[in-house]
Amino acid sequence: MKHSTQKHEITKIALYSILILGLGVLATACSKKDTGTTSSSSGVQIRIWRTGQSEDVLKSAINRFTGKNKSANLAVTYSERQIETYELDALKSLAARTGPDIWSLPNDWLGDHVPRIQPLPATYFFPTDSDGKRATTGPTPAESVKELYPEGIAEQLIDTDGESVLGLPTNVDSLRLYYNPELFDAAAQDFQKSLGSDAKSEVVTPVRQLLNKPPATWADLLEQEKYITKLDGGTVVRSTIAFGAADNVSQSSNILSLLMLQNGAKVVSTDRKNALFHIPTTTPSGLRVSPGELALDFFTSFSNPSRVSYTWNASMPQDVDAFGQGRVAMVVAFSDFANQLAFKYPRFRFDTAPVPQNSVTQPPVNLISFSIETVTKTADNTAASFAFLPYYTSQENARGIASASKLLSPYLADLEKQKDTPLVNQVLTGKSVFKRSRTQFDASFRQMIIDVNQNGLSNDKALDSAADRINVLLQADNQL
Repeated sequence: MKHSTQKHEITKIALYSILILGLGVLATACSKKDTGTTSSSSGVQIRIWRTGQSEDVLKSAINRFTGKNKSANLAVTYSERQIETYELDALKSLAARTGPDIWSLPNDWLGDHVPRIQPLPATYFFPTDSDGKRATTGPTPAESVKELYPEGIAEQLIDTDGESVLGLPTNVDSLRLYYNPELFDAAAQDFQKSLGSDAKSEVVTPVRQLLNKPPATWADLLEQEKYITKLDGGTVVRSTIAFGAADNVSQSSNILSLLMLQNGAKVVSTDRKNALFHIPTTTPSGLRVSPGELALDFFTSFSNPSRVSYTWNASMPQDVDAFGQGRVAMVVAFSDFANQLAFKYPRFRFDTAPVPQNSVTQPPVNLISFSIETVTKTADNTAASFAFLPYYTSQENARGIASASKLLSPYLADLEKQKDTPLVNQVLTGKSVFKRSRTQFDASFRQMIIDVNQNGLSNDKALDSAADRINVLLQADNQL
């Protein structure tokens, strides 16, 4: 059964406005005052936690919700938290049963906190009529999120039972290519100068055309690298891209995941219990290949002095500094990289483009990141929290949240309207990776890179070793 996004919003809000009154939520009270909005200690309090978001973008949703439920004596409090202590503070608060009731999580945190989250009620998306009477049947949460959001988002929201939905998104980001046009132009000028009197247009023009735009494919990037990279003995004077090392490439683990996905690897099994990135596959032509090994070899080649693609190494500055100082032409990162540049190098100018692909003739594959709004198992009043969630995650409110963060709305209907925009298309073709013990998960990917670069392991041995470590994480008991 197909339902429009607008209908979903109306039916959810109508349903939960009735639900919150019908369940007598006034019986539950909370005297805890959180940072942010404060309210009377009597009645029902719904505490929302998230990071990097002003309360201003939530005020409209909060006012509409409390306005519709005045007789219920509701109070919605919002707490903007610092990312550095966000998780630890929340865990302490949850253990003390003092909130948060609605907890915003980055998608790659979800695997660490599934035991603390209540799935959406099975009736969450059931329609209601004009009198507020709820239908006895309707779409399941899983069916609804598959319709409302791109596949890469929906598949992460749905638990391994294929039916339970763990939360709803309010914004989405994607890995993108940051590039410095001035270094592209400098490389073209250097090439022309190197020819001296032999700098004929038929030789110079193709190179200038090659360096006149960011690479669409990795093959394009390798061609551009022949002209951009400048070496002085073993010293990298000008780098093409911050690739190949584990610790001074801020998104090294995510970039490696992206390359694996682009090569056709599946990083984690559907049941989220096993690593699959090290397993070879058979192509339609019958050729046996290891997409994970191809990805690891490609990535690490950029920091291997014996490879023609050598352009980066562990002694280079952090990628944000190398880029801001004009020492590297390209970096692959999420949108927060631009915020770092604005803070550290406010006068530096750059452009962005989609991440290169393996081929322009094949469907693109990208990596996305998004926030998920969840209702915790320790919520003071589950009915009240789920009653507010439709307001919080509505299409209109998600647009405001995303816009304030310079991100995109996660709603498929919004994205489809701008699908010809490169960064929007990246989200529509984006995938995400389920992680358990995400810090150790990412560390295992970085260790894979170090094992090849510094410890002399072959690509296949490094992959197998990382897969063993990640299998331990995925199969570990994850109960409260």
